[in-house]
Amino acid sequence: MPVRLGLLPLIAHLRALCAVGEADLTVGALTYWTDELLQAELDATRRTVYGAPLIALPQFIDGAYRYYEYAFPTALGTWIEEAAPESGFAVRDAFGVAISSGFSVNYRARRVLFAEDQEGAAYTLDARSYDLYGAAASIWEQKAAFAAARVDWSATHGLKSSQEYEHCTAQAMRFRQLSGVRTATFLRTDEVRE
Repeated sequence: MPVRLGLLPLIAHLRALCAVGEADLTVGALTYWTDELLQAELDATRRTVYGAPLIALPQFIDGAYRYYEYAFPTALGTWIEEAAPESGFAVRDAFGVAISSGFSVNYRARRVLFAEDQEGAAYTLDARSYDLYGAAASIWEQKAAFAAARVDWSATHGLKSSQEYEHCTAQAMRFRQLSGVRTATFLRTDEVRE
């Protein structure tokens, strides 16, 4: 599967968190850690949100409130796939129509910035969010498994692969803790409302 352009910044960040190159290891016919493999790890943590209301952030300018800036909803998560073909990212007006111009997005600051005053108009966001730390923990666990499969060896500096295994498992635990608690919305379908 080709790598989605909107995920490239997250893939680069994940690669840095996990200290992996594009061809660190080959097992059988599979090369670790290509962009496709990192995308698959991110997709395993993906959560898609439709119609999340953007939060208007009014500014008091020249005696009146102006609405240029809107914040992403908190429930969306921190790591967002950027707008690109097949990214699922869309800013929508109050009628649900996707708008494609007149604004810019700062993904790290979680803001939509309009060029013109929006006068408090309602907007929603469709987006995919990812648990970057959960994906990093999964990669570190896999790295630990690869290290555990190797026999101990001694180098000039006295390093052993068992130390690498311990380092990988410690990193996996660290990122699992950073990942936090996962929640889901529970919807009962066995009740009838009148």
